[in-house]
Amino acid sequence: MLSIESLNSGYGDFKVIQNVSLRMERGQAAGILGPNGHGKSTFLKTVCGLLRPDSGKVEFKGEDVTGLGAAAMASRGLVYVAEDRRLFNDMTVHENLMLGAYLPRAQKVRSRNLEFVHALFPRLAERRSQRAGSLSGGEAQMLAMARGLMSAPDCIALDEPSLGLSPKLTATLMDAVVEINRTGITVLLVEQSLDLIRPHLSKVWRIEEGALKRENPAAILQDMEV
Repeated sequence: MLSIESLNSGYGDFKVIQNVSLRMERGQAAGILGPNGHGKSTFLKTVCGLLRPDSGKVEFKGEDVTGLGAAAMASRGLVYVAEDRRLFNDMTVHENLMLGAYLPRAQKVRSRNLEFVHALFPRLAERRSQRAGSLSGGEAQMLAMARGLMSAPDCIALDEPSLGLSPKLTATLMDAVVEINRTGITVLLVEQSLDLIRPHLSKVWRIEEGALKRENPAAILQDMEV
């Protein structure tokens, strides 16, 4: 599904991601772990087309997509859900969801996907006419994830979905990640805590100071316990 080779990226002269390579299989649920400020989000944004890499190669479903923008990546089935959610606060929950289905690939399955996200997050169905800006933090995160799913992704990239949420809401979102993956959607999840993501994912990488350090959940856990 996704192959990254020797990726380098950053912001102007400030280099963040250093020679990162990894591979994800179709239908896999995998995570990227690491402390704040060490490059997790920069890596995800580069892969999803929000940042242009300085060098390296990104392949998605066997196609070289290096340097393509976020819209082009979304049209190919790789959808990014930002950690700050980026909702349209003055629009309703339903209107935000419909905006997620703007791509031709998504319009064909809009009704089916709307039914799926309402089943996944019943609160969104209850609040369909409510302004997005009036939602709680947990509800807003549900809406951000659901809007991404409305784009009919083959792979969804979630940037710290648990940020600022209670443990109970975080558990609800992690259960949703499992359900999303069960439908066949590949999931790439960025988080800070291994405890949050380890039970739900088949592969975990650890990034420190912009470089890939580990690619095995057991080894990462051992590092953290030392």
